[in-house]
Amino acid sequence: MPLVQAKCENCGALLNVRSDLKAANCPYCGAAYVVQDAINYFNSVTNIEHLHADVVNISDAKSTDSLLKAAEAFMKIGDLESAVWKYADVRDMTPQDHRGWWGLARCGMKRYELGNTPWQTQKSIKDENPDFCMSTVKKVDRMLSDIPGSISEIRENYRKCLMFAPPAEKYEIEAAWNGFISFARKSFDKFGADFISDMKNFKHNKDAVQAKIDNVKSKIKAQESKISSMKKKHDDETKDFKSSHRPGPLDYYFYHDSDSSGWRSLLLLFGISLGLAIVIFLISFFGFHKEYGLASVVVILPLILIFGICSDVRYKRNQKAGTKQYEKDLSHSSDVNKETGELNNLEKELRNLQYEMQRYNEAEAEARKVIERIGEIAKIF
Repeated sequence: MPLVQAKCENCGALLNVRSDLKAANCPYCGAAYVVQDAINYFNSVTNIEHLHADVVNISDAKSTDSLLKAAEAFMKIGDLESAVWKYADVRDMTPQDHRGWWGLARCGMKRYELGNTPWQTQKSIKDENPDFCMSTVKKVDRMLSDIPGSISEIRENYRKCLMFAPPAEKYEIEAAWNGFISFARKSFDKFGADFISDMKNFKHNKDAVQAKIDNVKSKIKAQESKISSMKKKHDDETKDFKSSHRPGPLDYYFYHDSDSSGWRSLLLLFGISLGLAIVIFLISFFGFHKEYGLASVVVILPLILIFGICSDVRYKRNQKAGTKQYEKDLSHSSDVNKETGELNNLEKELRNLQYEMQRYNEAEAEARKVIERIGEIAKIF
């Protein structure tokens, strides 16, 4: 007799028994059972499990359809984030259903079609501020770093969709995918061209700053030459003044005190001259030639007085010229300080421009790295 399936009512073990037997013992738990009752028990349990599976399948199908309808509605109103959540639920509940995978791929593709892409939202670097250019370039670089992972995720969802899609729908899905890849490639190529175009403006900004640097350097050179010329001219004038206004032989003795006036000096000189004349007169008077003593007094005294007057006139002239020279020195010092201040301002401006050029060079280096990354990313489309 053939064996039929039965189920032990005591331990629930599956049994293979002969249908012509009336009773037997369970080989697992040892309990005695009626063969027909064990067969009937097996059939009843199996039918219930099949019925439950059918109910679950119907329920899952209704839930999947509901999620797909909700996801499509979110897609129409542009709420891609909610649509992604719904499609993800479909994928998790029924991974064999290609519509969940395709919905996720479509959401990713839709983001690019709406312009929500790193290359379509990047700002221009045409601004003349190097710090703004640097921040913009770094922001674009961070955005571009997300593209490979994003495209790979979309491509993976598309690949899994094709694995489960029915043959009748594969052609339409492949056509939509190829259209997206063509659009993304053209859009990214345009971004690369625009970015390189911005780099030309970037270079124009650098050239403008370099022109300013060269201009300021030429001004600094001219200013230094001007200050040097002013100092040399003043030194020459001072040298000429000293050579043409040398002090007289009596200046040190009679005019070294700045508080002494000219008439006091002349009075002192007159007294010395008179005393000298009296001494000569007395020596001559008591000597053999009295007439010579008187003559010497008459001659020497006027000569000494004339010499003193000339010395006083010379001193006063030098004093007046010295005052003018002092005023010239003050004016020269003021002019030199003014020109030196202008030179310091030019040097400060040059340092600022050189720092700006340094920032431009750093931003340009970062921008070149972005261009290299653009070339690498273009290969994934």
